Parts: sequence; C-alpha cells; structure tokens
Amino acid sequence: MTADRARRAHRMAQSMLAQGVEQTLIASPYTIRYLTGCDVDAGERVNILLLHADGCMVWFVNALCAPKTCEDAALQIYRDGEDALALLAGMLRPGRVGVEHAMLSGFLLELMEKKPGLRPVNATPAIARVRMIKDEEELALLRRSSAGNDRALERALNCFDPAMSEREFGMFLLDQYEREDMYTCWPPLVCFGAGAAEPHHASGKARVCEGDAIVVDTGADYRGYASDMTRTVFYRRADEEQRR
Repeated sequence: MTADRARRAHRMAQSMLAQGVEQTLIASPYTIRYLTGCDVDAGERVNILLLHADGCMVWFVNALCAPKTCEDAALQIYRDGEDALALLAGMLRPGRVGVEHAMLSGFLLELMEKKPGLRPVNATPAIARVRMIKDEEELALLRRSSAGNDRALERALNCFDPAMSEREFGMFLLDQYEREDMYTCWPPLVCFGAGAAEPHHASGKARVCEGDAIVVDTGADYRGYASDMTRTVFYRRADEEQRR
C-alpha cells in the first residue's frame, strides 16, 4: 500500500471506529479512487471496497472492469454469474457495519439476508470528514486543475469567432481541455445574449451580437480533481448597465 493512501485508509478506519464500527462498505467510485488510485466504472455490478478497522481493504470488483493491479487493496475478483454479495457476506461479521450512501439499497438488503445480524450505520459523514481535509498531493492536483481550467478558457476566448454558435464554442472549449490533459463528462454551459439571463440555459445554435453578454460555466477533471468556474464577458462593447 502506498504511504499516502495507507494514511487515508487509516484515518477513515479511525473515523469509523469512533462510532464503534470496525467494518465499512465503500461504494462510491470517487471514494474508491481516493483510497486505491484506481478509476473503475462497474455499471450496475457490485463494486464495493471493504475497509477493516486496521486500514486494510478488500475490493470486490467484477473481472470485466477490475484493474490489472492494485497496491492498496486485496482484489476479490468475481465473474458474471458468480454471487459477489455471497463472497462479501462471508467476510463480514454480524453487528455494526458502516455503509456509504452510494451503495444500492438492493445490494444492501440482499447482503443483510445473506448475513443475518448486520446492523447498517451511515458511514458517509465520517468518510466526508476525512476526505474534506486535503493532503499535499491533493492540493497540488487541485491547483493544477484550476490552472488548466484558466488556461483553457483564456485560449478559447482569445480565439473567439463570432460565427460560432453557443454549442460550437462549447465544443471548441472542450478541445482546449484536451491540450491540458483534462477531461469532462459534461459539456460547458455557453450562453449568448438573452440566454445569459437563464440560470441553466441549454446551449444551442444562438450566435453572438455586438454588445451581448457571454456567460461560460465550465470546468474539467485533472487526475480525479475537478475545477469549476463561471465567467461573464461582453462581445466588443459593454453598456453602462452591463459594466455596473
């Protein structure tokens, strides 16, 4: 286990121990990535990290999406057709078990049937308290993500072409994130003119006119750490009310 992630796992286990919980089920892919460094999209399959009181972890993950290696957790790989929850139940003790909010209720109910005597405890607040305190590596990644976001939007605005529609400018901005080695799962929100007055405008085919407000709500992800900002500029000129 890497030193930084070992510290994270230990802090999280200690946070749960304060509630009298010695076994915790982590289901959020973001928390799993925080503890393992691995980014896995398991879809509707069981994807659960079992955290023990000593900070050791066992990861129940399907063979189709399992990482090739994982330094930070023991991999318990199952295949389609195998009962992953039965495997998990076999490693749990009756009594209090921490459960993160992202665990599907269907999985939890089935697990409780397979392991009578489990008493679920909400683990999300304790996990959040640990994750909200960023270590130096995380702070550096957040700064890099924010700086990349700044550069991407600055380049896009410097190359602004009034022939672009809102949607086309948004696609052009996505290209700038590629140059920053960043990605986003959502398109930038680009609003021209009247669309800038709508809090959640749907970017479309509108084109800019002189004096229009241009609002861009954008951000992207760098190695698991997201940036986000909204900026307002005016095309060619701004009247007194716009400046105010």
